[in-house]
Parts: sequence; C-alpha cells; structure tokens
Amino acid sequence: SSRYQIITAVHLYLDVHPDDYKEGSDKMWDMEVLDDNWDTTEETVRYEVPTRGLSFGRHTIYVQAIDSRGYKGPVSSTFIDIPAHNSNLRGGP
Repeated sequence: SSRYQIITAVHLYLDVHPDDYKEGSDKMWDMEVLDDNWDTTEETVRYEVPTRGLSFGRHTIYVQAIDSRGYKGPVSSTFIDIPAHNSNLRGGP
C-alpha cells in the first residue's frame, strides 16, 4: 500500500496544476524537509514562494508529494493574493 511508503519529495507549483506542468518551466520548486531527512511517511516541509515580479491579484499554489515508489500523491491547493504594491510577501500553502 502506498500509504506506508517513505515520502521522497514534495513539489510546489505556481499557477499550473501538476498534471499540466511542462518540464523546464520556472513554475515548479522542490520544497525543503524541515528535519533534513526524507525518511518517514509524514514530513513537514517549507518553501518561501517568490512573489516579487508576480502580477497583482490571485494566484494558485499546488503541492504534491512523491513517495519512494514514485507514486504521486493527491494534489492540494491554496490561493495567495498579491497586492498592487508587491514587496516580496511571504507566502505558502
């Protein structure tokens, strides 16, 4: 069962669903595991979304984990709103 596999990566996508992501795009980042080890079935991750240069308005962040067998887990998403005077806000899922 995949629910007992070790998480080996978590990817964050900005304004593109993982199913629509094209390799080489600058809209996907690897999230950092907080304890420096991808070694359990549950991990705490973080990433500071680079908002400088984003157009103002609503953007969608998608997050998807990958396990040790290469299985891509369900996609989670949230919105971030960029004000007209963006000064590199901190944001995250």
